[in-house]
Amino acid sequence: DVYALGCLAFELFTGRALFEAESDIALGGMHQAHDGRPPRLLTLARDPELAPLVEWLSSCLRKDPAARTAVEQLARDLVPVYAVLTLRTWPLPLADTEDETGLTPAGRFAYT
Repeated sequence: DVYALGCLAFELFTGRALFEAESDIALGGMHQAHDGRPPRLLTLARDPELAPLVEWLSSCLRKDPAARTAVEQLARDLVPVYAVLTLRTWPLPLADTEDETGLTPAGRFAYT
């Protein structure tokens, strides 16, 4: 599923889930209710250097499954994303404080 790939990729790149909630029901509601541009993705979009990654993730996270990019095309679209990602530190920075969910980050990753 392309949507699940986008969610997983977001978490791998940032160290944080696309959505966080107090319960599974609330989490499911967040996935159902977003407009195709989840707030955490918009936070990542503030960095212009990450535009290829944000565009790739956005193509995975579109509300309408028919509007999502096909898997074969997603693989080809990773070339410019890879070029950006090789120059970055990990995980990609998001706000260190509470965000739109009112929750603080669940965990931190230390890379040396």
